[in-house]
Amino acid sequence: LADARSATILVHGRGDTAVPARLRGYGVTSREMEVLQLVAEGLSNGAIAERLVLSPRTVETHVANLVAKTKVAGRSGLTRLVKSGTAAD
Repeated sequence: LADARSATILVHGRGDTAVPARLRGYGVTSREMEVLQLVAEGLSNGAIAERLVLSPRTVETHVANLVAKTKVAGRSGLTRLVKSGTAAD
């Protein structure tokens, strides 16, 4: 179990990627965090789906949820969020 003072902990979801505290505050799940990292790498929904063994539609839903939760402007906003270090503590 992660210590309550830890900057990143696992959050419910099907992924096992740690979610930084700032994104946890938005309600980002570990699976969404996996998708977010791959979006920031420039992968398409189809490529993310193959990598995570999901359907492209599921990835599309995760991306839409991330945009809504973080209130950024689309994939480019998500990429800036990760690359600026805002996603990490």
